[in-house]
Amino acid sequence: MDIKIIEKSKISVIGKIGQGASDSNSSWIQELWDEANNSFNEISNLAKTDKNGKIVGFWGVMTDIDELFLPWNWQGKYLAGCEVIDGATAPNSWYKLVIPAFKYVAVKCQKDKYQDVFEYITQDYLPKHKYNMVGAMQEFYDMNDKQDEINLLFPIEYI
Repeated sequence: MDIKIIEKSKISVIGKIGQGASDSNSSWIQELWDEANNSFNEISNLAKTDKNGKIVGFWGVMTDIDELFLPWNWQGKYLAGCEVIDGATAPNSWYKLVIPAFKYVAVKCQKDKYQDVFEYITQDYLPKHKYNMVGAMQEFYDMNDKQDEINLLFPIEYI
């Protein structure tokens, strides 16, 4: 498992937002992705792109219900969206969140290993290295990765 410490400045994401119970997140989060993917053309012109014009990536933004980017308790909010240019305004029926700048423990994994990796990082890696999560974990889908890969970012410090 390739675990890195990275820093990311604030990130603007526009997508479809929902709120629900933590223990049943798979039942309501997939609906948000379906809705966002089916209507992506409505925000595609706002997408942040690299120097070659390729979309930088998509985010599963997690935050507490007060949108302070704290970890979920018994419920939370999730935004299924695309990284957009700074200053972009969300069109009607879309929602914008700006993830604060953080230092992260970052790990790439296959989607079917998500839960195992999450548990390893939160229960073993972070305590062993004396890190504490200072915010909610974020999911990043890099357009340069394989389709079955996901990047999990665990915030350990505000920057």
